[in-house]
Parts: sequence; C-alpha cells; structure tokens
Amino acid sequence: RTRLDGAALGSGHLGDVFPHMVSRNVPQFLLRRLWPELWESFTAEPHLMMFGAAEEGWGGRLDNVAARARRLDDSLAGGDRVALTFRKTYIMDCASLLVLTRAAEDPAEIVLAWLPREFAASESGGADTTWTQRTEPGLSMSRSTGDDVHHFIVESGPECAVSAGSVLRVDRKRYASAAMQLGRREITSMSLLATATLRHHGLPVSAELVDFEEQVLAARDAAKLNGRHLELARQIFARFFAQASDANLTLHALWDRIRDMVNQAR
Repeated sequence: RTRLDGAALGSGHLGDVFPHMVSRNVPQFLLRRLWPELWESFTAEPHLMMFGAAEEGWGGRLDNVAARARRLDDSLAGGDRVALTFRKTYIMDCASLLVLTRAAEDPAEIVLAWLPREFAASESGGADTTWTQRTEPGLSMSRSTGDDVHHFIVESGPECAVSAGSVLRVDRKRYASAAMQLGRREITSMSLLATATLRHHGLPVSAELVDFEEQVLAARDAAKLNGRHLELARQIFARFFAQASDANLTLHALWDRIRDMVNQAR
C-alpha cells in the first residue's frame, strides 16, 4: 500500500499509476506464470508492457479471438519466424506488447506473441503495426508530466512477423487457468487505488476499510485470488463510491468501467 499511496498521493494523476498497475497485473503476471524465459529477460530491463487481448465482438471468449499466428518457412533466411495477424482494440501507451492470438494451423492452440520495443513503440503506422488513437471521451488520462495516457487500436501490418523465440505456444487449459486470475488481479488492485484516492482527497479511511485493504494486500501476495477476495474488493468499492458521492468528488470515467467490471466479475 505504501508504494501505491506514494504514487497516487504524490500527484493525484491517474495516468501516473494506472498503466503501471495494468502492466504488473496482466502481462507481467502472465510472463511469470507461463513464460519464465521472457520474464527473466523482462526483469533485466523492466519497462511498461501491455497485453493485447480485446477485439471487436470477442466478449472475453478465447473461441472468438480472431488474431492468428502463422509459421513462416524462413529456411532461406536462416531462421524460423511467425507472421502475426491481429486487430486489438484497447492498448495503452507502452514500450512492448504481449499479444493474445491463436495458431493458424490449429485454432485450439493459444499463442502469445511478444512484440519488442521497435514494434510496440511505433505510432507512425509502418509496415509492422499501425496504432490508431481512440478518441472516445473518458479513454485518456492525465500524467503529472503534462502529457496524457491514451488508448489505441493496434493492427498488424502486412509484414508483421517475429522470431520463433518471441512466441509461446500454450496449452489452452493452462492459459485459461492463468487468465482466470487477470480480472481478479485488476479489480483487487483498483480497490487499493480506491482507498489511496480517498486518502489523496483527505477523506477518512475507516478502520473497517483499512482491514479490508490489508486482507486484499495479503491475498495478492498469495498464489491465487478467489471469490472471497473479490468480495473484499466489492466491499471497498461500495464504501469508496458512497464516500466519493457524499464528498461530490469528480471521478475519472475509468471508475465507471471499473464499477461495471466489479458487477460482472466472478
């Protein structure tokens, strides 16, 4: 909590905190659970990484993921490569991107592809990836540095291909087991940000809220989050939104999306 409060209270800008929370809760978690070799490489050079999963109409279901990874015959070039075809709809500014796809040869096989900095950081619309900023209200958030964090639609170009070492083929059940934790991790993390937001605005954090907060923190250090931990987060959010309303706080539109996530989570 101290690190989170320090970040939030130091500026009050959601953009200073939220992207790092997403990076830690989702792609970094997947690397630790599923891809230890890339995780080791990441820890040697930490940076902001995002996860490309969402697509139009996918509804959070693996069977609806249209993104594909296709093996290329690169024998003449002296190595194996994998061509990627995808259009991901909610990607924040980042230095690298982990993309959820399925194998073109066998759609039942889950494939994670890592796009290194030169792919993910390019917003110029080159041959590898095209980044189109989303302009809907409530999708950008401010940083204390004066610039904003934006969301993008990221689409593969005709020459988007990575080395075989930048691809991980994952058993579907193993991936689903790890993915089950992602929403729980995001929601519990945001519940901690909710209490930090109360503190930032000088609002009281009751002993009951502190107890819930400490239980969530302890749970996040464990191997797996479950329904009881989601319920703790729900209790925190109920009190947070009530206090924010009573104090007439103007909250970023992100909190409305979090409220919807909490109501749908299981």
